[in-house]
Amino acid sequence: MMTVGTEVNGNSPHAIAGQYGFQPNGNPLHGFVLKNGSFTTIDVPIALDPGVFATQVDGINAPGQLVGTYFVGSTNHGFFENNGNFIKLDPANIRSQGGGINAKGQVSGTYRTPVVLPDGSDQKRHGFIWSNGTFTTFNVPGDHPVFGTVAFGINDIGGWEIMWMRASAFGTASYGAATASTLRRSTCPARC
Repeated sequence: MMTVGTEVNGNSPHAIAGQYGFQPNGNPLHGFVLKNGSFTTIDVPIALDPGVFATQVDGINAPGQLVGTYFVGSTNHGFFENNGNFIKLDPANIRSQGGGINAKGQVSGTYRTPVVLPDGSDQKRHGFIWSNGTFTTFNVPGDHPVFGTVAFGINDIGGWEIMWMRASAFGTASYGAATASTLRRSTCPARC
């Protein structure tokens, strides 16, 4: 059995969250939280999404709220957990994953929408911020038509961290990473 733990974004000073018990295809079996010497298994309930078979915890904040990803068949969806109550985080209800969570319970993540490409269809990645039941979705201007924008972190003042890919006319790609302030400076007029 393999265990992977993560103390995400420094937002939880006394807890570690992660996943353990990987399946042959690489999907985790269970999420966990280790706090003050107490180990708690985290599994998304089938009441949230019938067919759920695996859970990973991607982040925990100081109040103990969780963000993560769960698996149904070959699809994954993000989730938010607070005191045993789970909320599915998937703006397009196709495929998503949790990213980070801050002390306010705001979540960053990534979701996909279908796109049609000359060689068939695929799914484009988009970033999202979820706060109090409301999604704000975004993409870096000019990002890759499929790989798009991935949001993986959010701090306590609502600043986020993302990465993206751009394609060139020569078939190569460039990668980037930014925070909310650097992206805003690079895409807005001087007084943003």
